[in-house]
Amino acid sequence: MNDDFYIFDVAGNDLSNHPFKIDMYICCICLQGESIGKINLLPHHMSSSKMSINVSGQILEQISISDDFKGICIFMSNDFINSLGLPYNFQTYMLLQDNPVLDLQSGQLEAMISYCTMVRKVIENKHPYQLDVIRHLTCAFFYGMGYYFHEISKNKILSNDEALMDNFSKEVQLFYRKERKGTLLCGQTTFIRRLFINHYKACQWENCCGMD
Repeated sequence: MNDDFYIFDVAGNDLSNHPFKIDMYICCICLQGESIGKINLLPHHMSSSKMSINVSGQILEQISISDDFKGICIFMSNDFINSLGLPYNFQTYMLLQDNPVLDLQSGQLEAMISYCTMVRKVIENKHPYQLDVIRHLTCAFFYGMGYYFHEISKNKILSNDEALMDNFSKEVQLFYRKERKGTLLCGQTTFIRRLFINHYKACQWENCCGMD
């Protein structure tokens, strides 16, 4: 759909086993079988009733996948995600970076399958406002999963840098309508400088590895 949204079934041999850097958001629900792969060079295991959520910029690599593997995969472009207008939550972002594979309870799995079924019906019926309807359904999905993400992230211990960034992002969300100048950043200059340095080093590393 305009290169913004794809949903399709995944079988045993559909996936590439070469590492690649993604420039979109990917959600994969495992219904049967198992799969082993790497996300940002770290090994992860998928099996029935598990869901992976990969954020743009991650490096994925498929190691092995069982012959009986069945799943549903959803690709969402950065523009599509940005158009949802969801509030940014740094802790949730870090959770998905550190724990991209999530265990789904039976009710959560049923909700995910229902979401996929509704989205497919909208596409198959060629609804005149397809993308708008899918945006609303996807917002409902993210808000529905929001409490689950919150419960998991509550138990995550943030590093000093992560905690500082989390507090900073909350302040921006709170005051961005009033504070449109750099005054909001005054107390964060040391951290921002360090953040840029770390980002620069990460970019250098990626360039050296040819990942751009």
